[in-house]
Amino acid sequence: MILDFNEIKKEDVLIVGGKGANLGEMTSAKINVPSGFVITADAYRDFLKVNDIDSLIENGIKKSADDEKTLLNEAEHFRGKIKSGKFPEQLENAIREKYFNLGNNTRVAVRSSATAEDLPDASFAGQQETYLNVQGIESVLNGVRNCYASLWGNRAVSYRLHQGYDQSSVSIAVVIQEMVESEKAGVLFTVNPVSKKENEMQINASYGLGESVVSGRVTADSYIVGKNGEIIEVAIGSKETQIIYGEKNTVEVTVDDNDRKKRALNDREISELIKSGLKIEKHYKMPMDIEWALKDDEVYILQARAITTLKSSTNHISEDSLVQKYTKGKKINKSTREVMSFFLEKMPFAHRALDFDYLAAINDQKVNILLEGGIVLPRNPIIDDDGIQTFSNAGKRINKNIFKFFKILKNMKDFNGCYHKCNDFMKIYESKIEKIKHLNFENMTLEECKNFMEDSYILLQKLAYDRFKYALFPSVLNDKKFTKIIKKVNANYSSFDFYWDLDNKTSVVTNDVYKMAREIRKNE
Repeated sequence: MILDFNEIKKEDVLIVGGKGANLGEMTSAKINVPSGFVITADAYRDFLKVNDIDSLIENGIKKSADDEKTLLNEAEHFRGKIKSGKFPEQLENAIREKYFNLGNNTRVAVRSSATAEDLPDASFAGQQETYLNVQGIESVLNGVRNCYASLWGNRAVSYRLHQGYDQSSVSIAVVIQEMVESEKAGVLFTVNPVSKKENEMQINASYGLGESVVSGRVTADSYIVGKNGEIIEVAIGSKETQIIYGEKNTVEVTVDDNDRKKRALNDREISELIKSGLKIEKHYKMPMDIEWALKDDEVYILQARAITTLKSSTNHISEDSLVQKYTKGKKINKSTREVMSFFLEKMPFAHRALDFDYLAAINDQKVNILLEGGIVLPRNPIIDDDGIQTFSNAGKRINKNIFKFFKILKNMKDFNGCYHKCNDFMKIYESKIEKIKHLNFENMTLEECKNFMEDSYILLQKLAYDRFKYALFPSVLNDKKFTKIIKKVNANYSSFDFYWDLDNKTSVVTNDVYKMAREIRKNE
């Protein structure tokens, strides 16, 4: 019921989950992965059985009869029982032995690795818990129980219900992995995720543990590099904070101003990361998304997964009757197909009305700016009664504003002017968002909540408009020249980058507006 990483292959997903399978595969391939072991999905099922929780779950699922409110109430009961459950004696002894084999009171990460018996390709990324800097066997055992309980978290249960997954078919393994007290960490994409260039990589890096980059808490440095070792482009992020070890778990602390302003990675470190990325990509024979850490000049690989959003030009959307219902018989071009594929992977569920409205609030501004120049494009895809995006029937055309197009284009090429515009509007938005941060959402009346939602919606529209018109569109016109300006703006106002939190069914703006939108979600 427990397997060391070196006993695991990538085919063992149903036994150890996706995380566990990849860590085992890389360990066998002699990739520098921190030591660890996996408590298998069979161990989870045995834990449920010994504590009579398996029958409790079975009866609770039957009782709910697919009613979401009832199911979530039952899931809360499941979580309570799991957290207070006892491990089978043999399993607990095995966990103790494996943990002590890592060292005396070793700091470890306790990571959930979920899977589904009849859905080997199902992705439950981000729906279960991870605990960092866990020390001591009792804390490890408690972390395992909490991971087990997170399989029945509200978000995970709702996701499975809406996707039609059998709640009883899911299981969970738990990865126990030795922590690396990294000086720098981040993610690496072995194919440029923006340009899709296969001869380029993108590296995102910041200080401390990698959680700050993976979770989007900081604006990390971005390095576009060639697979031949060439550094093509560097964008220095603001790197406001870093996550480090605390007495227990982790803490977030401020990064020194001098470190914020300079590159997190030097040329040698970039070179080593490129080598590691190439080795992993060659082993898997596909583009990979890699989490890494640097300590004492050594690269450690913490996780790797396929970049499934990079679809080949040969992929096509099935034109069966279900798809035709929503495409309305229209021919889907390559770019639209790629966008649909991306959203389907990240949001494989029907939109909720509020989610869609805020997404539209942002996207609508691109259309508004083009309309000023006489180019009339269809508005956002509409949403039907089932919560499914469908295509607009409106066509493309031009109007009399087309005579203003070249004047608007000229203004967008005035990069210094755009830079000053960005500086001015960011100060305004910074002031408004600072006020929002001090609102008491928990004690809002219904009327106050309504007013806040309306005001925040308008604020989001204005911010999106200004960002598109004075930052993103000009950067497309001359990205090399504008990169210097973007770097300067990012260094001061990085917290306003748009952040697509698709896993949480929200499209918002980081970091303060991101928090603001989360409060909206709570009051939805």
